[in-house]
Parts: sequence; structure tokens; C-alpha cells
Amino acid sequence: GRNYTPSQRVIDQFSNSYFFALPLIILTAAGLGWLLARRAMQPVTEVASEVAKLTGSNLSLRVPLRGSGDELDHMIGNFNSMVSRLEQSFQQIRQFSTDVSHELRTPVTVVRGQLEVALMTAKSEEELREVIEGALVDIDRLSQLIRALLNLAKAEAGQ
Repeated sequence: GRNYTPSQRVIDQFSNSYFFALPLIILTAAGLGWLLARRAMQPVTEVASEVAKLTGSNLSLRVPLRGSGDELDHMIGNFNSMVSRLEQSFQQIRQFSTDVSHELRTPVTVVRGQLEVALMTAKSEEELREVIEGALVDIDRLSQLIRALLNLAKAEAGQ
């Protein structure tokens, strides 16, 4: 037989060193992993903060390319072109709304004006009839415009 006490002492020393060093190694690895992950995610965080500045009323903002030519730059380029298309669509909607409100206001104002003048100045039933017929023509034009707008809305909705 052989005395295994020195071998057991070496094993005990290794075990004690291992169990004391293991938490330190794990904490160091976790800290380094966190720092590396934070550094790796920093460009994404910067892009996210730039994107957060974008609002519906401020679609002129563009995220600057980083110049690295990587996937993040490709994503930024696609995002900027999408925002450009959105900005153009919003501009078209604003212009369309302005045009529609003008086109609808004009015939309604004309009809109202004709009817008010007729009520104040018409001296006979024939004069009233003429004004009402003119108002009906304008109302027909207004109805055609509204039908066209409804058809356009249905076409855009895929109906």
C-alpha cells in the first residue's frame, strides 16, 4: 500500500482553489460578456434613438448611414427609402384633402348663395323655380363628385 495523504492534499488544495476561483471567473466572464454585448449593440442603439425622433409631422428626418457597408447600413438605407415613400404618400393625402375640400365647398357655397338670393329677391314662383333648378344642377354635380370619391376610396380599399 501507498500513503495517499499527499495526493489527497493536492486534490483538496485544487478543490478549494477551484471553488474560490470559479465565482470570480464566472463574474469576470459575465462582465466581459456584458461589455462586449453593449459595445456590439451600440450602433443599433444609436440607430434606434435616431428613428425615435421620427414623427408623423416630421417625416423629413433621415437616419445617416454609418458608412460601414454592413447589414445595419443596408437596413438604414431601406428605412430611409421607406420614410421617403411615406412622406410622399402623406403629401399626396394632404394635397388630395385640400383639393377635395375646395371642390366640395365651391358647389355648396354656390347653391346656398343662389337659394338665399332667391328667397330674398324672387318676386314670382317662376323665378324661384329657375333658382331651384339651377341649385339642383349644382347638387347633381356635387353628387357626381361624391360618387367619384367613394369609388376611389373603394378602389383603394380593394373593393
